[in-house]
Amino acid sequence: MATKKKPSRSPQSKGRRSKNDIVPTMLRMREELRKRIEESAHRNANSMNEEMVMRIEVSYMRDKIEARDTTLVELLTGQWNCSAELLRNFVLELQKRPAWHLNESAKDELYDCLAFYIAQSGPFGRLKEYENYNDYRARHPVEQTVEPEK
Repeated sequence: MATKKKPSRSPQSKGRRSKNDIVPTMLRMREELRKRIEESAHRNANSMNEEMVMRIEVSYMRDKIEARDTTLVELLTGQWNCSAELLRNFVLELQKRPAWHLNESAKDELYDCLAFYIAQSGPFGRLKEYENYNDYRARHPVEQTVEPEK
């Protein structure tokens, strides 16, 4: 009886991979995270593998964007200091609120947010206990005023 010959391995399978090769990996995670990925994959009509790969790629894109933004801020301010951090926070808040100029309440919210970052900045910042504006607002909600009917 003849024995079957195993297929020979290509040079790529001996450790030299192309950057476009699909490589199987084993990933261990908590069940809670696996469930969240499964739900996201279902919602986005992806397989779990596609969802995980997409999310990992997006995180690397965000890192690249953050590095680019840091470089731009450093160029604008001359160095990494509290002015650069303040400018970075202003830009991030403007990105979150592209239509800030369309109504007074949006302008007021942006003003309040920027005032928070000014108060927080520098070595003597008054609001250091807050991680960001959303953390501050969660602990100090804005009172809603009701306009009297005319």
